[in-house]
Amino acid sequence: MFAILALVSAWAAPAQDWKDLAKELHGARDGYEVAQASRAFAEVRDPAAMQERVEIFEDKLEIRGGVHLRDWLISGMISAETADETEVLLEAAAHRKASALLRVSALRALRRGKAPVSAEHLLDRAFLKTEGELRRAWQNTAGAVLAQGRLIESRKATAAAVRARLLDDGMPFLGFRWVAPEVEELSKILDAAKDSKHASDRAQLLHVLAPHLRQHAEVRAAWLELLARAVASGSLAERVAAWESTLAGQAYEAFPILLQGLQRASAEDQGSRHQRDYAQALRQLTGQQFGDAPQAWDRWWAESGQSWLESAIREAPKAPKPAAPQDDATVAAFFGIPVDSNRIGFVLDGSGSMLDPLEDGRRCADAAIEELIAFLDRYPQDALFQLRIIVRDSESPFDEPVQASARNRKKALQFIERFDFGPASAMYDVLLLAQQDHGIDTLVFVSDGGGSWGSYAFAPHMLDGLQLAYERSGVRIHTICVGKSAPKARFMEQLAGLTRGICSRID
Repeated sequence: MFAILALVSAWAAPAQDWKDLAKELHGARDGYEVAQASRAFAEVRDPAAMQERVEIFEDKLEIRGGVHLRDWLISGMISAETADETEVLLEAAAHRKASALLRVSALRALRRGKAPVSAEHLLDRAFLKTEGELRRAWQNTAGAVLAQGRLIESRKATAAAVRARLLDDGMPFLGFRWVAPEVEELSKILDAAKDSKHASDRAQLLHVLAPHLRQHAEVRAAWLELLARAVASGSLAERVAAWESTLAGQAYEAFPILLQGLQRASAEDQGSRHQRDYAQALRQLTGQQFGDAPQAWDRWWAESGQSWLESAIREAPKAPKPAAPQDDATVAAFFGIPVDSNRIGFVLDGSGSMLDPLEDGRRCADAAIEELIAFLDRYPQDALFQLRIIVRDSESPFDEPVQASARNRKKALQFIERFDFGPASAMYDVLLLAQQDHGIDTLVFVSDGGGSWGSYAFAPHMLDGLQLAYERSGVRIHTICVGKSAPKARFMEQLAGLTRGICSRID
């Protein structure tokens, strides 16, 4: 998990002043105008102040600059110190009429915080059989609180009851990311995975289980079945999770399954990133430096595989070493980043920062346009691409990803050349949306790294959600940072890192 953003305030609010701060925030019509009060209020530790945060959060969802006010409110939620404060957050998360954003944000704040949490409130019936993001947020939070010893138990609401609820709550069992499952629990989890109809849930479960594999050799056969299903899947998320979880779990005996993934990618997915990904995973797993073609790997496995496997298992838990990437399968480069896919989504920041000048005198937007022209000139015409520009939502010349025909290239370039770059950028929300574009497996994201609209704009809040989204999408994000702000550049580097992408900076 990412470190919580340090709250550095220009001035510390005396306890008697926090109600004045709350009143100022309640009356805010512009989040920027109350920046100092927002920062100061985030430092207030009081259950009544926590209740004010919840109410202000709901009341200021749509004001200009509201995302910055909201980010400070969330930072204040994360900094809770007492059970009375966390009780307020649990009540907000359980409130069925509250906004989905508040409910999920409150649960994530509880997970990222350090304060004690009531088991009774955590087991509220409102969290039973929830769906989607709220369900996953509850599982993640309950598991973290239980594993970290922050649970306040009562006669009926015990740690055992929370653990049982985590198991009963079903896929994707995110609580067991934190709580090491027993053999019986693992068996039930793997049985549930076999029946799951949602590829993203199965993919995320592979990430959850990977760290626990070495402790429970008796269930590895069932896990390998789940892995083989993922390799054969049509889901990008599952196919990526298969090799990532193999490396994370040091599952050396999964080599034949990953080899099948490489063989399939070589035969069926020419131009996708799967062939490069699977070959790179095999290099890291074995230490061998064969290329991306499966034939050499097949021969090596037939001749030396068994002796290598016995040695690798004997030496575990020595982690697989990172392998040097091969350079023979790059489709084209964008701002120097080799892009090994023909299913690419381009995501450009639409805020006014793209009009800032570079050292060579060009505007950031002009440099991006020139690079896009050069890239598309080298891009196969039958390849897929999408273009999204981030404003308060997403603007695009296409309703869905299209082939890179001459007509579609021209349409995309005309769209960006005529675009009126503005003041607002819902970066987090559009990045989530872009990961859902059908057929896209790689994003190329050009920005200064700063959001100004949407759900979140603080880097730690965005990265927390984007990491979870990556586990469910498998979409790689290469980032090109065009600004000079060190914190924003750090966000761009971290975003690329957590999705196994590359970050490049242009000045």
